[in-house]
Amino acid sequence: MTELTEKEKSKITFQPVIPRYAGYCDCFLNTKIEFRLENANEKNVLLKVKGEKSELFLPFEREAEVGFEGAALLSADGIFSPRFLAENDSIGNFTFHADLYCGDEKITSKEAEITALPFDFWEGLFGVPEKVACFVRPRAFQTARVLKEAKRRLIKWGVKDFNGYENADKNTVKKAVAAIFTAVKEMGFTKSGEFDLTYPSLASPPSVTSARKTDAFRLALFTAACLERAGLHAVLALSKNKVGVGAWLFDSCFLESSFDDFKTVERYLSEGVNHLVFFHADDLFTESGAAFSNSEERFLRELKAGVYDCFVDIARCRTAGFLPCPARGEAGFGLYEESEEGAPKDRTPRAKQSKEKLWERGLLDFSSRNPLLDFKEKNALKVFAPDADILRKYLAGEGLKLTGGGKEGIWLENGVLRTPLSPLETESAAVR
Repeated sequence: MTELTEKEKSKITFQPVIPRYAGYCDCFLNTKIEFRLENANEKNVLLKVKGEKSELFLPFEREAEVGFEGAALLSADGIFSPRFLAENDSIGNFTFHADLYCGDEKITSKEAEITALPFDFWEGLFGVPEKVACFVRPRAFQTARVLKEAKRRLIKWGVKDFNGYENADKNTVKKAVAAIFTAVKEMGFTKSGEFDLTYPSLASPPSVTSARKTDAFRLALFTAACLERAGLHAVLALSKNKVGVGAWLFDSCFLESSFDDFKTVERYLSEGVNHLVFFHADDLFTESGAAFSNSEERFLRELKAGVYDCFVDIARCRTAGFLPCPARGEAGFGLYEESEEGAPKDRTPRAKQSKEKLWERGLLDFSSRNPLLDFKEKNALKVFAPDADILRKYLAGEGLKLTGGGKEGIWLENGVLRTPLSPLETESAAVR
């Protein structure tokens, strides 16, 4: 290939277009970086874009022929490091660097700034609003418990079988939403801290341990996940420091994934139309004495005052590809593996990996939900033994004999494991 003159080089422009934020969900969304190439010369030019490896970025290389007095758009996907974003625990600014080549000759370089988010952070209202749907996780821990309690309440209200919108009128669906509202409220969450959605915000599921403290935004995401698991189409109303949770009363969704026209929502909530139901997320906390109907009225007052800046339809987001992002320790966590050089070597979804590999990666869950790290004694038998070697011998044997005694737990006495339970002999036994 003939080398370009300096004048010809000056007629080639190169501009990267990168997102403002990069988070772990971008690895699942396959977020792309684009490059606009323009050639003002009177001949075709074969151009190549190379990206440097860094802590956040994986190396890449793309090539395209740009016609004379023409332009081309190159895109690079899968260039964010899943390993770094999965382990990242702080907001940091990074510099993206790319070089433009014609053959082996370097023409120019470009740099751009990008902010890397910690794991389970949503980029906020100034980012991509639809990405909030990635943090609405219908299979999250304890959503099943909420639905079980909601079902018990629905039976009291005369609704025996509820399967989403199937064979359900608007009144039945509204009762289901009210039942989920009450079930979440009865879980005893207390408000802890404020949030500002004009900045990147934590969007992980709230803790369901003894100290159930969270903010309204995270509790709203959890409630929307419960609605989705119940087969309903959830909608979120978002502003700087207020959140509303809603659901369609029939099988429908908005035409757009996100929008800012509160008048449209107000029209669907009005009497005579009655297509949506909304409540205020602050009323999900145990310290709020508001009933479901009072929470509806509170949200409607704020809606008419123009408090909410953005509305996100979760069902429409799902059709657009914004699927739930796995939490730490869940199946699917760690989308890709990386080679030692940093480039992706295995793009097979983790759901297709072996059980041993999934179990191994599940050990990365350092939260209290991991029973391997946070062991609770209430579901275990206590063993008291003066000699660990003798105890290990008995536990490794083909048979285990348990005999009654007067002490708490089970213990080794005169070569026999004793327990206050009734005498029991088994072919095998597991003692945790």
